[in-house]
Amino acid sequence: MKYTKILIITEVYTFGGLETHFYGKILHLTRLGYKVFLVTGSTFLKENLPVDYCEKIYTDFNFSSHNTSQNIVEATQQLVKIIEEENIELVDAHPFFSVIPAFFSAALTQTPFVYTLHGPASLFEGYGQLAEWFVKNLLLPNASLVNNVSEETYSQAKLHVPANQTKVFRNAVDISVFHSTGKIQNDEFRCCLVSRLDYAKVVGIKEFLSLAASSGIPVVDIYGDGPERDNLSLWISENINNSEIAVNLKGISFALQGVYEEYSVVAGMGRVVLEAASMNKPVILVGYDGVKGLLSQELLERASHTNFSGRGLPNIDGLGLKHQLENLSLDIQPYLLSSWIEKNASESQVWRSFSDQIQLLSYQSSELVLDIYSCFVNQKSDIAFTADVELFANIEKVLCSAKYMDTTACKLWGLFEQKAFEGRWLYKLNNAELVITGHFDKVYSHFKEHLAEQYTIVDAEKDRQISEASEEIQRLQLLLLEKEKLLHENAFNFTQLEEKVEQLGKERDEAQSHLLEKERKLSEQFQQLDDLNLQLASASQKVEKVDLKLNHQVEVNKLLEKGLELAKLASISKEERIFELNQKIGVFYAQNSENKHKTKEREQLISDLKNQVSKLKVDNEWYKATFLDRSIWGVIKEKAFGPALKK
Repeated sequence: MKYTKILIITEVYTFGGLETHFYGKILHLTRLGYKVFLVTGSTFLKENLPVDYCEKIYTDFNFSSHNTSQNIVEATQQLVKIIEEENIELVDAHPFFSVIPAFFSAALTQTPFVYTLHGPASLFEGYGQLAEWFVKNLLLPNASLVNNVSEETYSQAKLHVPANQTKVFRNAVDISVFHSTGKIQNDEFRCCLVSRLDYAKVVGIKEFLSLAASSGIPVVDIYGDGPERDNLSLWISENINNSEIAVNLKGISFALQGVYEEYSVVAGMGRVVLEAASMNKPVILVGYDGVKGLLSQELLERASHTNFSGRGLPNIDGLGLKHQLENLSLDIQPYLLSSWIEKNASESQVWRSFSDQIQLLSYQSSELVLDIYSCFVNQKSDIAFTADVELFANIEKVLCSAKYMDTTACKLWGLFEQKAFEGRWLYKLNNAELVITGHFDKVYSHFKEHLAEQYTIVDAEKDRQISEASEEIQRLQLLLLEKEKLLHENAFNFTQLEEKVEQLGKERDEAQSHLLEKERKLSEQFQQLDDLNLQLASASQKVEKVDLKLNHQVEVNKLLEKGLELAKLASISKEERIFELNQKIGVFYAQNSENKHKTKEREQLISDLKNQVSKLKVDNEWYKATFLDRSIWGVIKEKAFGPALKK
């Protein structure tokens, strides 16, 4: 790249649309490879400075509108030093009175100079004839590039600048940050208004609040701050808070993307329109002089020509706003504008185009600029340069010289000289004011002495009250410590109780588990008892069968005994037969003896089974009798130690 080091110069850096413009510009230029340096005046908000993206930031420069010629020269020399030390390759200046030393420093170092017109006021109309002539007829024609944030300032700038030296680079928004999240507001209809609370904007804000109250908006939260905050708060309390609408002053927010998400509709102007529309939030344009209405794409296009300031657009009344809000509730689609923002106002696109443009720039040399600067250097007056008649006359001498007599700047000087006639009277009034001020200073000196005495008395009383308050604070702090100690002890005791409750819960769960296990075993014993009863019945049947066999055998034995008696009476010839029978009888007796032995074993088994059944019946009856009246621990104790205790 031809240029990589840029010095941005601004009079103020606090909060609002201008600062958001700077932030986005610096962020994207840094991403494109530039090294950015920032200079701001004495009015700045430290926590909002873009320290993460700037190579260096210089603050507390004297860029006041009351500056004398020497103040301007001093600021110019400070800027020249920065340009030379940091090898700055392009100066990017912004309103207001910071542009004069910025312009001179660029001329002295022959550095390309860019001036951004943020609105009609950037042309210095109303800031004094000398300042207006300086900007319109010296600064603009000799700038390397005049940047415009809208067509409104472009149409004015091209009257003073060649067409190839002025371009439109719109105010834009980072669509990667301000994008639709799809969050839908489901509760009551709520509106937020985002704006700097200064004298110029508070007129439109008051008009919007009046219309909102009459159109049925229930809640309006105002985000922003400024010198008119207290006056606006008083006006709200006197004119709005007695109505059905609730208005709340929320102060500054540095995370507006999160704020916009929470509301049904957003109200504001300028960058607020871009940010909210980029998030697909319906936007009400609140201009400097009134409310312009809910933005459709057609109205958004028209508003973009004046940087969404509302200038040139008609105001609507409460009935018109109410009608628009009713249409919004029926069909939100015409008021969703993110696609237009993405196409026309994306920061990444705008600042890439700006980067391409500045790479084509070159320094616009002009001896006239250096000769006018010499007038400032040689002027030693302690009057603000805008009212310095002597400076005015010295510049006139340069312009009316043979060297510059035919220049456009010289020809236009006469018009500004006529308008500056009132300035000469102002000069005389200033001198008179100095005389009056001298007398006033004497009176004021006596007043300050008296006031100092009163301050001494007041300070003593204040110290006494502070001492008493400190003692009271210490007493309260001791009470607070005691309270915290008690709270800590209570918390500790509560923790112990929770632990005990937890332990008892565990023991209860274990006892229930044991009880369930005991019930399961008891059920198994009942089942075993039933099985034994079945076995007993089966054994009884078998015993009966054995008894039948024994009885039969007894009858057989009786018959055999009778046979033996008859055999004894038989003849001797039958002894062999008798011997055989005796042998068989012996065998029979042996078998009979064995059967009797087995019968006794069976009888003993049956007796044992009957005893077990009897015991199980006793245990069963005992469990049934004690189950509902005793705990599991009582049952175990009775079973374990009862017999011993009874003995």
